[in-house]
This record gives sequence, C-alpha cells and structure tokens, in this order.
Amino acid sequence: MERRDVGSPFFSGDPRMDKYTTKDYYNWKRKGDIVLVIEDNGIIKGIADVVVKGDYLLLDMIAVHALFHGQGVGSKLLNKVEELAGNMNKKGVILEALDSAVNFYRKHGFVPSHQRIDREFGVLTVMKKEIRVLETVRS
Repeated sequence: MERRDVGSPFFSGDPRMDKYTTKDYYNWKRKGDIVLVIEDNGIIKGIADVVVKGDYLLLDMIAVHALFHGQGVGSKLLNKVEELAGNMNKKGVILEALDSAVNFYRKHGFVPSHQRIDREFGVLTVMKKEIRVLETVRS
C-alpha cells in the first residue's frame, strides 16, 4: 500500500469490510502494520493487513475486490502472508474468520481454536496455522 493507492476504489461487497477505505489501510501501514496489496494495471484486487504479535503474524483483515471474487486473489494474499511469516521466522499465522470464510481458511490448513463475539463483525472463529521454518544447518 503506497500513498498513490489512497483514494483508489475498492469494494469487497461486504458492508462490514467496505467501511474501510484504502486510506485506512495506508494509515495502518504508517502506524506499523504490514499491508500487502495485489494490484493489476492500477486496480487493487485484494488487500491484507498483517500485525506482528510475538511469535506469530496476525492476519487482521483480508479483503478481495468484489469483481475478483473466486479468482484466487484471496489465496494469493494468504500465501504471501504465510511466506512472510516464514521469512520473519514466525511460528505461524493467526486470524479471526467470519463464518462465511471459515471453510476457505480450513482449505488452506488453518485449524479452528475457539469462537468469540465481536461487536462489529459478530461471531468470529479464531484460527491458526503453524508455519514450518527450515533451520539452517551450519558446519
């Protein structure tokens, strides 16, 4: 997410997510979050907001533009987050999934832990995926 992206139209189709704009993502990045963007010809297809939480990365939010649902954009973003966790030597990725996304994350190897109620998003399922980091052997 770069300054030039602020103001770019982005609509996921979920009103709970669409209240956040590209300016919000840019401001979160300025405050220390890691914001990953998949963009094509100046069109933002998907955005992920990631926060470092100790030994894990917290995938705080992932959103795919409504025009690109079902085209693998969410999977690409998720793979990038997992790759980032490995590169940062983190143990894994944790997230809180909307009911509509639990099966998506399960298909990607995330395991449900428990549920919690959020005032804004309702029932969220806390999920985790451990990342296997290969140790470098020194001789």
